Amino acid sequence: ATTTVATTAAATTVATTVAATTVATTAGPTSIPVWLLAPANLVAGADQEFAFFEEQKTFAAASESCRLLGGELASVTTRRLNDHIYGLFQDQAKKPVWIGGQRNTHGNFEWLNGKRWSYTNWERRSTLQPDGALVNEHCVSIGDEVNGRRGKWFDQNCDNQFSFVCARSTLTTTTTTTTATTATTT
Repeated sequence: ATTTVATTAAATTVATTVAATTVATTAGPTSIPVWLLAPANLVAGADQEFAFFEEQKTFAAASESCRLLGGELASVTTRRLNDHIYGLFQDQAKKPVWIGGQRNTHGNFEWLNGKRWSYTNWERRSTLQPDGALVNEHCVSIGDEVNGRRGKWFDQNCDNQFSFVCARSTLTTTTTTTTATTATTT
């Protein structure tokens, strides 16, 4: 009697990104997003894609819509990224657009995804942002052109309804599965 053992290995790649589809919930977007990759030279390691949603939602609802699509409201960490995100909607949005900045309980602004808050682009010429002038101005929008200066930020009431920009990672993870097969010959 002879025994033969054969072992095979199968590699399976699993993408962590979510397909761009409409999610059937009241919190989800009502349009199918067009995800655009960030240019390679935009930010070191910028493996992200962005989508602009013209529909109007509160900050919380916009954040949830992005989450349902496997992303988050966009964090703007450099001037080049600010210009790129503004370029996604500059010809479409006539009102401010939500990005992922929010005032924390200590009164400081932070990105929802925990990225370092170091770059800012507050509107300073006419309204001296962030001004906290109205109740609940704890959420950050990027605005249309103000005094010839495009893509400036404003603190806004989180219950305002604006369009929004989502970001998500384009990175994938690879999972390797090994399967052992034993064959017995007699």
